[in-house]
Amino acid sequence: MLRLLCLVCLLCPPLWAVAPERGTSLTLESAQLEVRLLPAEDGVNAEVTCRITVRNDGDALDASMELPDDFIPLKQREAFTLQVDGKAEAPDKHESRAFHWTLHFANAATRELSWSYTCGTTLLPHVHILGRRELRVRLSHLRGYAALPESVPVTVNIGGQQPELFGQATDGPLSLTHTAGAPIQDFSFSWFASTIAARTAVLAAQRDSTGEAQRTAANSSWTATLADLADLQALAGDHEALAATCETLAGLERESGQAITHCGPGAQWRHYVPWELRRLQALEAAGADTKPCAAQARSVLEARWPAYLQARVKLRPFDHFDFVKFGSYWDYDWPRTRDLYARALEILGESEAARTVKETED
Repeated sequence: MLRLLCLVCLLCPPLWAVAPERGTSLTLESAQLEVRLLPAEDGVNAEVTCRITVRNDGDALDASMELPDDFIPLKQREAFTLQVDGKAEAPDKHESRAFHWTLHFANAATRELSWSYTCGTTLLPHVHILGRRELRVRLSHLRGYAALPESVPVTVNIGGQQPELFGQATDGPLSLTHTAGAPIQDFSFSWFASTIAARTAVLAAQRDSTGEAQRTAANSSWTATLADLADLQALAGDHEALAATCETLAGLERESGQAITHCGPGAQWRHYVPWELRRLQALEAAGADTKPCAAQARSVLEARWPAYLQARVKLRPFDHFDFVKFGSYWDYDWPRTRDLYARALEILGESEAARTVKETED
């Protein structure tokens, strides 16, 4: 059976779909999706309304429409109805773990169907330094209809949340368009889970509350806080604060003799660049003196860059890169590391060495 506009979240079960039998002459003339986001104690809920226009291009028929009952949250099942041409229609029957309706379609006639529900949304803290929330609407099941509209308009009311989370200056609704046609793809909508200011305030409080004895390279909570702050400061364009944070991390790397990367599945957005190089970039952006930092950056890369050049030509480069000392080969943003290392050499007047580094291919 075809399933229409089934909303799916990783934190909640699929909700519902309304489907005609396969092989009917019914076509989907239009579809609209309206979403209202609502702050909740455990995150953000979504109030969703689906509106569709179904057209019968063949002879008059009574179409069997089905709704699997496990698509509906238990607490919403008893009161659930399908709106048919503006009138609430309770299911004809509930059997075989599904609700059923029989709808009459005259020849060349259309009918308006709609339904509403509330669900949770998915928090994705690992995909961005600010975290993201996602709402997904499954649409691929519409591929079996005789015809599909070219697009599905989507309206999202942000429900009083901060417009900054959605890249907006005002709290007005968002008007989106999802391409339909064939083959139609699922629709997903995501937004930031926190603002830069709010996330920075939390991390700054964690940083400032850490005692001196705990401010060591061995304290992963401490170094992770600093690494996250650096990413936020870079995002905000706060070059002076970024330079100070990178200086602290670079000092911890020197003291421990190990790279502090904090990359991996929990921080998919991050690719490592030696902190002294990131400090150099921030100082230059702030218009500060960069020569002492450039000299320190050169000393950091004197052993690391040759190790990279040796490892990169191997079939298994990570086997030839000192993980304990330099960190994971795959964690690095090597093109950015190359460019900043060359810039450090340029600042020190070592133009020939800088040119050699620049000419290293990705």
